[in-house]
Amino acid sequence: MSRPPASPPARLVARLAASAAALLLAACPGGSTGTSCPDGQSSCGGLCFDLQTSLGACGSCSHRCADGASCLAGVCTCPSGQRACGAAPGACVDVTSNVTHCGGCDQPCGTGTCASGACACDAGTSSCPAGTWPRCADTAHDPANCGTCGVACAAGNECTGGACTCLAGRTRCGGATCYDLQADAAHCGTCATACPTGASCTTGSCSCPAARPDVCDASASSPGRCVDDRTDATACGAKCLACPIGGACAAGVCGCPAAASTICGATASSPGTCADLQSDEAHCGSCAVACGSGQTCTSGTCCATGQLACGSGSSARCCDGDACCASGACQTTHQTGLGQAFRNCFALEGPSTWTAAGAGRAALAWRPGGAADTTGSSSLTCGANCLPWTDGKACAVFCWSGSPGPGKVYLTDIQPVCQCTNATPPTWN
Repeated sequence: MSRPPASPPARLVARLAASAAALLLAACPGGSTGTSCPDGQSSCGGLCFDLQTSLGACGSCSHRCADGASCLAGVCTCPSGQRACGAAPGACVDVTSNVTHCGGCDQPCGTGTCASGACACDAGTSSCPAGTWPRCADTAHDPANCGTCGVACAAGNECTGGACTCLAGRTRCGGATCYDLQADAAHCGTCATACPTGASCTTGSCSCPAARPDVCDASASSPGRCVDDRTDATACGAKCLACPIGGACAAGVCGCPAAASTICGATASSPGTCADLQSDEAHCGSCAVACGSGQTCTSGTCCATGQLACGSGSSARCCDGDACCASGACQTTHQTGLGQAFRNCFALEGPSTWTAAGAGRAALAWRPGGAADTTGSSSLTCGANCLPWTDGKACAVFCWSGSPGPGKVYLTDIQPVCQCTNATPPTWN
């Protein structure tokens, strides 16, 4: 049964409506800028529209009417007996006779015709149950309705004589789907042959790409994967070994970098980790030692942040200061007597011997930018073997053995002279 052609008047109406909209836009003053439109029109994207009558902007700038519709009082309206169907904006159709929208939108008849809103199936086709679309199907050849309505053939099949059969060149592999055994990497050559991950199937044979020509991890349950066993750190060498974490595979051999040359944590099931025992907080000094919270690994010893590791091996210790002394000893902590602590590799002064050198070091720790006060030295009342040290605002006098107050420090806050007048001077060391 032949299908009636679309109504010429409907096509004519659609063309006239589109032409009218184009003429309206071309004639719209201020259309290029949208800054000024005549009364009764609105600017939409720089063009002027009458939102009450415009097919391209009916009721609002973004609302376009369906093909064949008209815009009346800002509402898109299809001709009497028609509905707007299809993807927006769609088209006005007569659902009583349209084979794509028969009785309602998106209700195709398929191989039949539409009359009075109902599908009439062609001879030799089946009328499928209500709610099944298309309503009319050639169940002898339709892969979506093969043998009966609603029975769809699997991928790689065609419908022949109402039965799903494999397309030419395809083979059914234990199910409904048919495969091309010449090109399908999951069924290559035979239904049971899967190619390694990353391989392709060509003329029924698996092949890995040139950049990954080797196969690793193959087993009875897995075809493995394509790798380059010369450089792949997860499958290195002929045995497809995993390199330690942080390591690399070169020429098929695993190796750790020079800065982290020790392998820690290697087991039969794990390749371990490349570690620098001098700085690795998880493997500090040895693979079995992990630093605690707030500690860092310095020279193979776990120390508090800001400390130095002095010495080596079991004799290593964590030290305050800025350097380690001979034989890995810690620096000695000294006091200026005026509230400052300082460290160096010299022994503590006193209690019976204080030196001029020690006095100088204490003076520098008190005021690093100061200098000896030679102008006020004649006014000192504490005798010889004392160092007056000033920063121009205050003066401290550090005395050593041979003075009346060995190991004492006298502070004067008022210039111009340095004096030793404190009743109970503190001691520097």
